[in-house]
Amino acid sequence: MKKLTSIITAVIFTLVYSSCEKETMDFEGEDAIYFAVQWGPDHGDSTVWAFQHYSPIEFMEIDRDMHEVKLRVSLLGRKKDYDRPFEFQIVPDSTTAIQGQEYKINSFQGVIKADEVYTDLIIPVFRTKDIKEVEKTIGIELLSNDYFNLSIEKWEPLHPYWSSEKHQEFNPAFHMITLSDFLSKPNIWIGMANNGVEAGIWGEFTEKKFNLICELANVTYADFENSSTMPTARAQVIREVVANHLQTLYDQGKPILEDDGRLMWVMGVSWTTTIGVPWK
Repeated sequence: MKKLTSIITAVIFTLVYSSCEKETMDFEGEDAIYFAVQWGPDHGDSTVWAFQHYSPIEFMEIDRDMHEVKLRVSLLGRKKDYDRPFEFQIVPDSTTAIQGQEYKINSFQGVIKADEVYTDLIIPVFRTKDIKEVEKTIGIELLSNDYFNLSIEKWEPLHPYWSSEKHQEFNPAFHMITLSDFLSKPNIWIGMANNGVEAGIWGEFTEKKFNLICELANVTYADFENSSTMPTARAQVIREVVANHLQTLYDQGKPILEDDGRLMWVMGVSWTTTIGVPWK
């Protein structure tokens, strides 16, 4: 099928995806498949989550050693009364994860079943010691066959869907999975540095401070996911517990220092700290 214009592509995408439980539109041309992976923040309407070109898997948040990544593959075209298989492959230039180690794919084939307009590929991924130090990637590409082509060459933003992360335009026949297990600043972190001086409730995020907060307040990474799990009142209680602990150790001559030598800081202690400036 000839390349669709951006406007026609947008209209077709909107109509096809909104008709998953209905008859698809009266489509002229060859049938095509594309990745229709949507995700977004927990708040808001998930039906208008952005279509994404990648799926970030952060084992620090998942807190288990295996996770099944669901990649939706959708149909552009008509339903059929018979099953239609398709194939996909790993793209070596976009993949640093190791098959059998960080992920395991037993079959590189999927099926759009009779009278269906999508299917979900399930990709098992695993926590390993390597992803504690560096992010690993898995690039997956759909392949054309006698049933489907890949005529949609570029995804573009569509109303009313939210904006995609990182890239607004991308190839919908390709999807990237990223794997990591290192600690990153959580969604809810009430603190910052103003011109290098720590401020806010918790100050600048550091792994050392975060681990101390979890230990003293008996919380986990998941508790910092959103304002429901970490309301302001809870954040203030945590601040008070940590401030009392830091102040007590400081008064005893056993202060806790960050990796750059500055005093660890949260609101309520008797000192100020500047990032990169050692205490003594």
